[in-house]
Amino acid sequence: MDRRQQKTREAIYQSLSRLLKKKDFNHITVQEIIDGANISRSTFYAHFETKDMLLQNINLLIFEHIFPEDWLSASDTPPYEVYRKLRHVLYHLKEDRPEILCAFSDESRAGFMENFKSYMRNILRGYTDNLLPNVPPDFKLNFLLESFCGAVEWWIQNDLQETPYEIMTYFCSCIGYHFVTMD
Repeated sequence: MDRRQQKTREAIYQSLSRLLKKKDFNHITVQEIIDGANISRSTFYAHFETKDMLLQNINLLIFEHIFPEDWLSASDTPPYEVYRKLRHVLYHLKEDRPEILCAFSDESRAGFMENFKSYMRNILRGYTDNLLPNVPPDFKLNFLLESFCGAVEWWIQNDLQETPYEIMTYFCSCIGYHFVTMD
């Protein structure tokens, strides 16, 4: 993608972000987005087939930014490393707050969480290998995944008010595992 196309996409993202501060995603029209981005309708559709595709693209950009590629194939991850990675994810969510709140609007929450869980599953998969050997690995993975993603969902719904460290402390306390001190 050349610079001109990148600038156009950035204008579209910023326009949508501004609009989402005023109204719900379902009430935003493509015309409002293109007016805010100062582009033509054909330019918008050259980049995105639909308004929903624009939102999906924003989600992908968020996840590519948050999750380094080498994390997605990790195995046998020690607890302190998982803690560091989870906290890293939380810091990025907090840093990207406007985009996260945009991607997490009522209409797009399910898609955001589905993508988020997919990425998180890869991070947590290697951690569960050595944890609680008498519990089936898929049960452990599902428990940690749902617990962490539920905590993130709660945090986002509460406007990301707590610090990432506080969320990690709450999460670790609730699951009964204290790798917080291994930081």
